[in-house]
Amino acid sequence: MASATSKVAAPGPALNGIKRDEMPLQDRQPLEDLRMHRSRIAIDLKARTGFDCRSSIAQIEQDIAGR
Repeated sequence: MASATSKVAAPGPALNGIKRDEMPLQDRQPLEDLRMHRSRIAIDLKARTGFDCRSSIAQIEQDIAGR
């Protein structure tokens, strides 16, 4: 079980640096898979009790949005 101080690593710049319209169609699937994975992580973190995961959730949601 994770401790109260654990954080989820967020590859913000990695997702932000990739522009969907500049990617060949076959290369988009790995990015979409990563976005889906991060969405599942955010859902899991929101469901947890006893931990303050707000900053991790906010970072993940920013990454998903591509900001």
